[in-house]
Amino acid sequence: MNFQRDSLASKIPVTIITGFLGSGKTTLISELVRHPEMNRVALVINEVGEIGIDHDLIESSTENISLLSNGCICCSVRTDMQETLRDLFAKRSVGEVFDFDRVIIETTGIADPAPVLQTLVSDTLLEAQFRFDGLITLVDVVNFSTMVKTQKEIVKQIAIADKLFLTKSDLINSASLAAMQNQIRELNNLAPM
Repeated sequence: MNFQRDSLASKIPVTIITGFLGSGKTTLISELVRHPEMNRVALVINEVGEIGIDHDLIESSTENISLLSNGCICCSVRTDMQETLRDLFAKRSVGEVFDFDRVIIETTGIADPAPVLQTLVSDTLLEAQFRFDGLITLVDVVNFSTMVKTQKEIVKQIAIADKLFLTKSDLINSASLAAMQNQIRELNNLAPM
C-alpha cells in the first residue's frame, strides 16, 4: 500500500470566474456568497475601481480587503495578481484574515484569463500554496453573436473554460439558444455547458 500524502490535498483550490462585460459574473458571485457554505472563501475581484459585490453584503472594508456579512473576505486587485495572492496567503498565515479554504477570482470582463491561470501554475511560491481548480466562463447569450465578432477576449474566455454557464437564456427563443450553443461548441466542445 502507498500511504504517501496527496500533495494537492493541502493546497488551497482556486477557481477563476470569467465572462465578458455584462455576462453576470458579479451577480453569480453575489448569490454564491449568500450561501453558508461560502463563508470560508476569499474572493479576489480583479477590477479597477470599487468592489462589485452588493454593498449590503459588506460589513467592513480596508483599502483593498472587505469583510462580507457571511464571513467571506473580498480583495479588490488594483495591482499584480501574484502580489495579491501572496499577501492574502501571508495574512492568512499570521491570522490577519481568517483561515479561508478556497479562493475565487473574478476577472475583469475584458480580460484574457490565460495570464491569471499562467500566474497560478508558473509562480513557484503560489504553486506551493494554491492549486488551480477550474475556470468557469459565463456567456451572455443575448449579446454573444455580436460580441464574438468584435471581442477576441470572449473567444479566449470560452476556449479555455472548464465549465460554461449560459446567462440570459430566458431572453431568447429555443431555436436561437440551440444555434448559439452550436457556435459555442465550435470554440470549446469539451466543457460542460
